[in-house]
Amino acid sequence: MSRAQKRRGLLLDLDFWRLGFQGGWLALGLVLAGCRTARIEEPLPSLPPPTPVAAPAIAQCPVVPEPPAETNRITLAPTNEWLLPMWVPWEDWCLTNGLKDLKRVSNGNGTSVELTTPRTRLILSPGNRLAAWNGVGINLGYSPCVQRGQLCVHTVDLHKSLLPLVAELSPVLPEQPVIVIDPGHGGKDPGCFSVLSGRPEKDFTLDWARRIQRRLAAQGLQVHLTRTNDIDLSLPQRAEIAHQLNADLFISLHFNSVYPTYEPAGIETYCLTPKGMPSSLTRDFEDDLTQSYPNNAFDPANLHYAVLLHRSLLNTTGARDRTVKRARFLSVLRPQQRPAILLEGGFLSNPTEARRIADPNYRELLARGVANALWPAKPAIAQSSRLPDKTSAMTPALPPQPAPETPATSPNVMSSPR
Repeated sequence: MSRAQKRRGLLLDLDFWRLGFQGGWLALGLVLAGCRTARIEEPLPSLPPPTPVAAPAIAQCPVVPEPPAETNRITLAPTNEWLLPMWVPWEDWCLTNGLKDLKRVSNGNGTSVELTTPRTRLILSPGNRLAAWNGVGINLGYSPCVQRGQLCVHTVDLHKSLLPLVAELSPVLPEQPVIVIDPGHGGKDPGCFSVLSGRPEKDFTLDWARRIQRRLAAQGLQVHLTRTNDIDLSLPQRAEIAHQLNADLFISLHFNSVYPTYEPAGIETYCLTPKGMPSSLTRDFEDDLTQSYPNNAFDPANLHYAVLLHRSLLNTTGARDRTVKRARFLSVLRPQQRPAILLEGGFLSNPTEARRIADPNYRELLARGVANALWPAKPAIAQSSRLPDKTSAMTPALPPQPAPETPATSPNVMSSPR
């Protein structure tokens, strides 16, 4: 071989390695596959960057079969896989799962999408974390966005909020349920105070709890209070009481205050924030999206009971809807190994609402709202509500996520730890 031929071969080798860094792996694959092309005249164009929502993403969503005619309910096919795409086109997902009654509604914030099923009316709006489900406000982790002309929802919201609601994954109480009602505060911890009378929150929560216990016990349910008088009780002690009683459901009762602000009023309901989701409210607590607590095993049941009780309280009292929220700072909920929620029955810092809360008849309405929500669940005995979310334990690390939207820190300022 001549020197010129060797030099030419060396240059070809260098060109080959240069292509290896500029897309030459594809050229190597063609050679190994038996491609007869002797030369590549020009570099291959680089691939476009991947879009957040790929076309195959829809196929990874669990499919909802046709609802049985005799029940007219939607049942969800079991799935053990995490939904991989970060953003999922909502309308495409609904149509793929047989949910065809969709309608686009124009409003001041853009075009909302309304989904209707025999039991559900769900409205999602772009740029708005607040979803409306059967007339109740539910806070999502991320605001839906618009991509390629479609409203898209975040994977975590689809898996932990929208899917349980649309598919009606409703837990039911066992045949002999044990319910623990937790009157917030007590003893040296008064909670907040009525702006009218100065009466402490701890008095109102205990009275509310006793009324709930009487109503449910009259229907044959086993109901326990974490405290029956004005005593000191730490948050870990409250959780331990539920554990010792092997409770099927834990409900903590509180009243709100944002004193010296007087305007806020209404009822709000909390459950623990699922892993991967930003909280609705942080109260300066570190909102670690990667953190998982024992109670997160019951994320679907938590949301179910939160929405169930919240809606019943609004219907019974006529109070303003301050929505269903998620938070991680609620120490009394984090260690619970059962469905657990926290109810805020109104604002003692609002003069009108403080006057209503001071009225025993109104507190009886609050008790009726809780009892009415729980009692209809008892005849529908199918399985224990304590069954955990089977998919949450198999959830791999989430893909990289955008910076979470800043949760509200005001005016939901509560007086002491929950």
